[in-house]
Amino acid sequence: MRKLFIPVFCALLLAAGSVPAAAPAPTDEQIAAVLSREMQQLDLESQYARTMRLEPAEKNRVTADAVKRLFSDQDFARYAVSQMRQVGVFSMKDPAKVRELSASLGRSLMLSLSDKGASRLPYEDQRALIAFSLRRALTSPNSRACRSQLLNDPSLSSVSELAAADHLFINGLSVQAYRAQMDRVVRATLSEVKGTPPVRRATAAQKELAAEALQRAFEARISKLDGRRRQQLLSALLEPRSADSEDFCEAMKITLRSYLDLSGEVADWAYEDLFAGGR
Repeated sequence: MRKLFIPVFCALLLAAGSVPAAAPAPTDEQIAAVLSREMQQLDLESQYARTMRLEPAEKNRVTADAVKRLFSDQDFARYAVSQMRQVGVFSMKDPAKVRELSASLGRSLMLSLSDKGASRLPYEDQRALIAFSLRRALTSPNSRACRSQLLNDPSLSSVSELAAADHLFINGLSVQAYRAQMDRVVRATLSEVKGTPPVRRATAAQKELAAEALQRAFEARISKLDGRRRQQLLSALLEPRSADSEDFCEAMKITLRSYLDLSGEVADWAYEDLFAGGR
């Protein structure tokens, strides 16, 4: 989902570059205000229709609306400008390098903000994110892409494999499911930028109870396999990058299902520990 936001940063640079050279250097606050305003005027829906070819086409509008929602928030706009300045985007003259750096910055921002911000979302949203990850793994066309997606590490599969897997998964979602996920991404990102609500963290006692419940759920599922296969999957979880990709992907599907088997307070604690641990 992060790659949906990459073209935005190129558009932002064009807007920022519209300030006359002879004018006094604008402050980050001023640039953020301009970018926030200009983003609402850009035809992002057509841009996504050309570059991403989402199906049905309504998803392009959903994506555009989510991006504009992000940049309508002044805290996010200021954060984006500060990050652009830190990496020297405003001083660059080569358009190709600007686009390359903007794309890299876009990926970095979405990785650091939406993933971390998920720890600030309510229990229901965290459960939905786990289910979303499971569905993504289930629809992945091959185990290499599956592992790459689950670990958020594009180096573990080829560019074409990962692109095909992402395209297959996103286009397989209903518009309603896609809109709900984009809403969670936006809320997680803004929550992290603003630092509110606070990250929910389970106590030591709650973590212990959650771990015990998760272990029981996991064992109930993996016990249906023969001993040799069980050992293969357990080993894959211990060495996710070096293990056979099919073993790891299958083990993670069982793990994600085990999280979804939980209910009540113990599920909330398990989700808190899972998402807070990724910060």
